[in-house]
Amino acid sequence: MVDQTQSPDVVTALQSTTASARESVNLVNPSDPDIAVGFRPNNTNGTLLAAAGYNTTGFVPVVAGNPYSFSSKDYLAWYDTSKTFISGTTNSNAALTVTAPAGAAFARASAKTSAPDYWAGFQIEAAAAPTKFEPFGKFLLTSEVKKESLNGDTLETSSIPLRAAKYLSPSKNFYNKFA
Repeated sequence: MVDQTQSPDVVTALQSTTASARESVNLVNPSDPDIAVGFRPNNTNGTLLAAAGYNTTGFVPVVAGNPYSFSSKDYLAWYDTSKTFISGTTNSNAALTVTAPAGAAFARASAKTSAPDYWAGFQIEAAAAPTKFEPFGKFLLTSEVKKESLNGDTLETSSIPLRAAKYLSPSKNFYNKFA
C-alpha cells in the first residue's frame, strides 16, 4: 500500500517542475517531540497535568497580538520566547479564536482524544476564524501538478497511481505514538 501523505522531501524535489508547494494553515505538528500524550496544560502556571483522554501540542510558534483559531479548544497556555508561562485559559472558555497576549511567542493547547474534539483532526491556525482541517506541512494541490513532473502521469484525486509513485519510498517506521 502506498501512503497517501506527501513527504516534505518529495514536495521539495517536485517544486522545480510543478506549481509551488503550499504551506498548510495547520500549525500543529503531529511529529513534534514536545507533544504530551495523556496530559493537558495547567492554565495557571503552564506546567503539564496528567489527564486521561487529553493530548497537548508541542510549543506552537505564535506572534503576540495576532488572532489564532482552533478547530476545538480545551486548555490553552501561552509562553514567551524562553518558554516561560505567560497566561492560560480553561476548557470553559469555548471561544475558538483568541488573540495571542503581549509577549507570547508560543502556545500549547490540549484536545480531547474522543468526540467531539478529536485530537486526530486538531488544528491551530493564524486566522480570525477556523477553517477546514489540513494536515501539517507542505503539500501540492493535485490540480496544480504539471503532467511532465510525473513522467506523463497526473495525480489522481486523493491517490497516486503506482506507476507515478517511483519517487516514493515506504517508511520503515510503523510506530504511531498516538495509537
